[in-house]
Amino acid sequence: WQSPFRWPPRAGSNNRTSPLSFYDINAHAERMILDDVGGYEISADGNKLLVAKGGNGAGIAAAEGQKRDRTLP
Repeated sequence: WQSPFRWPPRAGSNNRTSPLSFYDINAHAERMILDDVGGYEISADGNKLLVAKGGNGAGIAAAEGQKRDRTLP
């Protein structure tokens, strides 16, 4: 597992998403965790992420291809 990073929306693009990704050193490839986030925090052990977008939060695994299925109250 590598430290996640968030791409800001690209200037001049119609796409306003800000994906959360990490770089897989072994595969030499970028892997997307979640397609659009406003912010995130990493758990102390690095296995979970708290992500937020538009006033809604969710706890997800720190792994590729996550979905924001269950939001926090």
